[in-house]
Amino acid sequence: MQPFGTGLTRGRYLLLTTYRRGGEPVPTPVWFVTDGPRLLVSTGPSTGKVRRIRANPSVLVAPCTLRGRPTGDAVPALTGSQVELLRVVETSPGVGIAAAARAMHLAGNSVSALVYQLVDAGYLRREIDPADRRAAQLHLTRAATARLAGWRTERARLVSAGLAGMSPAERQAIARALPALRRLAEILSTVDVSAAARSTVDSSAVDGSTVDTEVSGAAHG
Repeated sequence: MQPFGTGLTRGRYLLLTTYRRGGEPVPTPVWFVTDGPRLLVSTGPSTGKVRRIRANPSVLVAPCTLRGRPTGDAVPALTGSQVELLRVVETSPGVGIAAAARAMHLAGNSVSALVYQLVDAGYLRREIDPADRRAAQLHLTRAATARLAGWRTERARLVSAGLAGMSPAERQAIARALPALRRLAEILSTVDVSAAARSTVDSSAVDGSTVDTEVSGAAHG
């Protein structure tokens, strides 16, 4: 399986599958552009696909032709919050929901919702905590591990391409800034946020007119 970068990011169309309230899938071929590791799809705020995503953030994406014929496998599109949760679990296998919520600065019920979504998508596995049978431990599935690896490969490719277009002086300036940026990341990881901010979830990255999808690892046939 290849990452999005070798399939969707080199094409012009993707098959965006949304779901009606009854669960019936609605595949729609759409034109897209890339923004770093993301796919951006522009559509009207009152279109059916936007209404369906608001009601059900579960979305499948796949490379396709202009007429919507799939040219690769479909995978669930992931929101920023879902990807962040996968990274937390990757860093701390067996982490519980409460600990993951603290790491993400989100409310526990918000992370619980993300867990259910990712379990349904086949990216998380819940296991009973042997120390507390009322609690669950979270583990990545093989599909999640492969998708995160594909995302990193694509991210590395994009960064390398960007650095290649810079002058030696510009690259040196970035290198000199890295220690300060690492320190900033450490400080931010310890900063608490307000209850209001913790309860905010990036439900589907839909602002009414733009569907913003993480490019984190689809297959291209």
